[in-house]
Amino acid sequence: MYTVDSKISALKIKHQTSGDVYVLKAKQRYTNKTVSLTYGKVKNLSLKKVRNLAIADLGLLSQGIHPKEKERLDKAVRFTLGEAIEQMLAVKTLKASTKKCYQQTLQRNFSDWLSREMRSITRLDCIEKYKKIRKYVATNGRVQPKANPAGEPEAQKAMRTLSTVFSFFQEDTLANGQKLLPEGNPVLALRAKKVRPPLKRRKDYLNREERHKLLIWLQEQYNIAEYGHVGDLVISAQQIDYILILLCTGLRRNEPLSLTWNDVDFENEIFTVTETKNGQDISIPMTRRVRALLERRLNASYGDFVFSSPLFANRSASMAKVIEKASADSEVVFSAHTLRRTTTTILAEMGFHSEQIGRLLNHSAKNQTEHYNVVAASQLKGLVETLESVLFEDYLLPQPVDDTRP
Repeated sequence: MYTVDSKISALKIKHQTSGDVYVLKAKQRYTNKTVSLTYGKVKNLSLKKVRNLAIADLGLLSQGIHPKEKERLDKAVRFTLGEAIEQMLAVKTLKASTKKCYQQTLQRNFSDWLSREMRSITRLDCIEKYKKIRKYVATNGRVQPKANPAGEPEAQKAMRTLSTVFSFFQEDTLANGQKLLPEGNPVLALRAKKVRPPLKRRKDYLNREERHKLLIWLQEQYNIAEYGHVGDLVISAQQIDYILILLCTGLRRNEPLSLTWNDVDFENEIFTVTETKNGQDISIPMTRRVRALLERRLNASYGDFVFSSPLFANRSASMAKVIEKASADSEVVFSAHTLRRTTTTILAEMGFHSEQIGRLLNHSAKNQTEHYNVVAASQLKGLVETLESVLFEDYLLPQPVDDTRP
């Protein structure tokens, strides 16, 4: 049973045993359907407030807009960058390391934008933000510029990551059929306006003299570990083996850290890296030195990982500052990627062509045919053996008696 309001015929009071409630009943334009909206109990609401709500909702219905859809539309319009990032990371299939990198980059550079509506971020905003990040890092950053001006790599990385977020939502639409991002991806303005200079690739590698100097330093560290002078150690025997496996294989910085003993096959003399940049496993044959290195790790092992955390047996070591410490103390300027480029340079100098080197470096296939080519460890044996012979051709690196953990 209903009582019709004296001023708005579509507004009624519905009488029920649990208490009278205000109800609006009216047709939605274009659909010819009667919409029923309940506002709440009469005892809790003033008639004036309910009439104002009813007038607003009747206005929407006359335009063919359902008030509930309007609420959802308003919420979607208020969708913030922080919400977008959270949703993208929850839905998109990403490696744990990639996800962590996205989170750190976005938090570091866009913390002041996280509460902003995505739709409010303009092309001009992105250009200005790019310049601001570049200037801030150049002024306050601790990383010394290498191949590119200070701040440029970080600014470009930040904007690439932001662009990934916008691209993820670029085709999403609102309840009314309009696009969530009517102007598309605003980060693309940097490319359209040619604001960003192309980044120069670093080309540093260790020449023969630098390799020799580094190996001598590693030997000194081994000798310290062997005689137990723990206080004099810059890096541990495990960390030295980590540097050596990078140098002897061309693996990326994090790839050896994912190795478990299940990935190491001493019988067939291969080990398989499963956590790779392109997601494709790669099996690498053991050379004499790499086998000895892995046997050292096995003898010193106290967990599932080849390079175990000194604190947690079920985690891998981080090796976060190892290269930095080794570079500073040995006075040989290098990074993990310097060692990878050293591998490439040596193999190229020894006459191996780029396709062969690319297989060892586990580069992604460039054409459809290469997708069907499975790289066997036997195909890489000649490369890693040649690499080892060149690296150690005039220098023999003795093995330590035992391991010393930091």
